Amino acid sequence: MEKNERDFGMTSLPVVGLVSKSSLRIHSLGEVDELSSHIGLLTAILPESCSDLLQKLECIQRTLFATGAVLSGSNKCGKYTAFINNTLHDLEQWKAAYEEEAGALSGFIIPSGHTASCQAHICRSVCRRTERSIVSLCEQESDIEDITKYILPFINTLSNFFFTVVRVINKRLKIGEKEYE
Repeated sequence: MEKNERDFGMTSLPVVGLVSKSSLRIHSLGEVDELSSHIGLLTAILPESCSDLLQKLECIQRTLFATGAVLSGSNKCGKYTAFINNTLHDLEQWKAAYEEEAGALSGFIIPSGHTASCQAHICRSVCRRTERSIVSLCEQESDIEDITKYILPFINTLSNFFFTVVRVINKRLKIGEKEYE
């Protein structure tokens, strides 16, 4: 069996070349991948009353793949950043509509409720961790314009979207929110 760089803690990215698997770029890619996996689980357990979320969540997963392409240094960034920007615009509209449906929030809420709601909380917190990882990458590297202009606003809005999804799922299932007192 032939050995290559990947057997020794290195991997190859388009344009960027060989990088350590412990680099912030690879760490950020892993966070994006984990977030997409958690969204996949959320789609699998969504109750029937929330089926309108399925297409939106699939769109988000596709956008996360585009995000990964930009993070990996793809030479087709223009194509991917336009897609990310379009999804960001959609995400803001979806979030506003779901905020209206969920109603006013009077305080902090404790993650609880339906299994899908709890999974949406996990998506939200993994999304926040992903954002922190990408911010660290931006602080370390220099050629990051596409990341700061497109990816960070998308990821930040996405975590807020998941918080709204949490509330909508529980509301549709008539499960009260547990407020922190």
